[in-house]
Amino acid sequence: MRQVRAGKVPLVGGGTARFSFTHAHDAATAIVAALDRTTDGVLNIVDDDPAPVNDWLPALADILVVRRPRTAPAVLARLAVGDWGVAFMTRLRGADNARARRILDWRPSRPSWRQGFVAELRGESDPAIRPQ
Repeated sequence: MRQVRAGKVPLVGGGTARFSFTHAHDAATAIVAALDRTTDGVLNIVDDDPAPVNDWLPALADILVVRRPRTAPAVLARLAVGDWGVAFMTRLRGADNARARRILDWRPSRPSWRQGFVAELRGESDPAIRPQ
């Protein structure tokens, strides 16, 4: 958040990477659900809405009420962050939580990063995730 507020996170190479977001509460509830089930393989514990950087990063700036991110060509960004950093902003594919939903009968507390960002940044706690 500090780097976004400071304008230090540009849209690199068009910001085409797709991110999936996970709330700590969702990770915990998925672990608890998995304790009672026999399963193998990978379960993606993420929201329902993988989003490209060029969608979620400007939206995050808007929520924070700061200037929207600048753009940076991949060739220039590569000099600052290397191949891995450019790939992180341009090639991630996002994740699908359908298998976790089916096997664990699990659902994310916030279906989309859109609701999650707003709620978390405004300090709005979901009653389902308040500590007892």
